[in-house]
Amino acid sequence: MPPRLELAGMRFGRLIVLEVHDQDAGRAYRWKCRCDCGAEAIVRGGHLKAGVTQSCGCGIREAASRPRTHGQAHTPLYKRWRAMIERTRNPNASEYHNYGGRGIKVCDQWQSFEAFAADMGATFDEVLTLERRNVNGDYSPENCYWATTKQQTRNRRNNHVIEWSGRRMVVTDWAELLGLKPNTLIYRLRRGWQLERALTTGANPEALLALANGPTSGGPVASGNYLTRE
Repeated sequence: MPPRLELAGMRFGRLIVLEVHDQDAGRAYRWKCRCDCGAEAIVRGGHLKAGVTQSCGCGIREAASRPRTHGQAHTPLYKRWRAMIERTRNPNASEYHNYGGRGIKVCDQWQSFEAFAADMGATFDEVLTLERRNVNGDYSPENCYWATTKQQTRNRRNNHVIEWSGRRMVVTDWAELLGLKPNTLIYRLRRGWQLERALTTGANPEALLALANGPTSGGPVASGNYLTRE
């Protein structure tokens, strides 16, 4: 791996780097920093250099507390925007490890709520959630759309594809078809259940009959690679 960059004494936004702290699971160096507000934070060096993390979180909180001229600070659309900013920039946010912790950022344009509202407000509905087409990509107009909860579940990066009985679908779709819970299927397969047993135990009999009478009328045949990542 490349040699460690010496960041001690450098300033990144409100943060002054004090010393190297440790290495995370990916062997990236994390640094102990002191914020201008007096608090300390542990931040990955890559996030400091990329400008992803520039405070202990106080800057985000201060920005949220300032009066807003757009008058939408309490609207569902604004709350979606704030949640997006928090999970990509605030290391103390509960979902940061899945977003900012993986290097996912908000594009420069959407640092402004007004710009975000101009791009996404017309198609927004309270029952929808903000989704990215490329789950490893940043939040931007080109990569985002409003999705139902079901659509978002299908697009999760840990969703699995199962090939069985002449069909290839993600776990969510198999569960819906067979009347099972997605987590139940994943648990069974990870426990080493045979594919046919995992899919048929407790399944809707009518759905199983329809599958048996489908393209593979000779009986369901399990694929050798039945649990893969999309």
